[in-house]
Amino acid sequence: ISRNLNYQALYEYFALKNTSAPDTAFADIRQLLPGHFLYWQNGVTADRTYWQLDFTPPPAAIAEDEAVDEIYRLLKDAVKIRMNCDVPYGAYLSGGVDSSSIVSLMSLQQTQSVITFCLGYDDEASGQFYGKAQDIHYSRMVAERLGTTHHEYIIDSAKFAEELPAVVSAFDEPFSGTISTYFLSTLIKQHVKVAISGDGADELFGSYLPHRLAFPIEKYLVLKNSGKADWGDLDKTDRSRLSPFDTPEQFAFLRSVADQNIARWRDRLSVFTCSEMQNLLSDDFFHFMGAGSPGNIYKSISAGLKSIDALNQVLEMDQKELLPNQILPFVDRLSMAHSIEVRCPFLDYRLVEFVNRLSGKLKIKNGINKYIL
Repeated sequence: ISRNLNYQALYEYFALKNTSAPDTAFADIRQLLPGHFLYWQNGVTADRTYWQLDFTPPPAAIAEDEAVDEIYRLLKDAVKIRMNCDVPYGAYLSGGVDSSSIVSLMSLQQTQSVITFCLGYDDEASGQFYGKAQDIHYSRMVAERLGTTHHEYIIDSAKFAEELPAVVSAFDEPFSGTISTYFLSTLIKQHVKVAISGDGADELFGSYLPHRLAFPIEKYLVLKNSGKADWGDLDKTDRSRLSPFDTPEQFAFLRSVADQNIARWRDRLSVFTCSEMQNLLSDDFFHFMGAGSPGNIYKSISAGLKSIDALNQVLEMDQKELLPNQILPFVDRLSMAHSIEVRCPFLDYRLVEFVNRLSGKLKIKNGINKYIL
């Protein structure tokens, strides 16, 4: 197979930190899209869809209590199904809501102690990384509460640098997202063959910065259209509606990102925006990329959105791009580099179908991320 590069896919990599299926970094190699079969017959291939995301609201709104009960029922059963193993299994436990929910439900459904694993950092964490330093603290609290058999892997910058070539090799193509799974898997493989994780909950219930921005952007645009575009124009009630972007600094950021067009404001949160890449990449790169102006990946995704409310639109985008092209690839490739199988109860298709049809106001409520979970 030719190793000729796919310059359009590499262009998207500089915005997203990953290539975007069905493309890869290589012109002659493609990925099978999620929810698709690939048929081969007499040397001819074709792909067909067997399942797709559905954000269509139900005919009648689902009450909060009813949603809570159904999510609990579905998640508990999804965990039970993934505990059906003929080899030893355990679970990731960072101490956050997602992994703690999974381990709690595992503990309810088995008599022996759940085997759990957490990654910690030897170097002092600060700024945006401070929360990761708390993983060890909170995972120990949950492990003690649930009586798990708990294991920790502590990494430092020297170990990170030493292992980086092996991490790069596991991806086969450029990737700049999370890679911590590789290091924790070196510990997991000493104890179990299957690990159950909390992956998918962020993209299902709302957690990341674009998710937290969705409703405030919507409310800011209403204020702007009424003549209240600047911080000084807002009264106390106006500011509370923009929470958690209700300080002068956070408001300035919100205003700099906000746009009526969802594809434009998502591009502003990219590693490099479309305009920045005009300066980043060489004339030769654009020559090899060929005719036509470079596309905004979010523009093509937004054209097919089925969601109604602002948050669900962002979640639908991330379930079509971020989740299958960045989150799940790093989990799968870096765990399989150590022959560990990872199972994700939050991505049980029944749970996905139910949660996606819920109002976004049940997912982030009063500034609480993943409120319904």
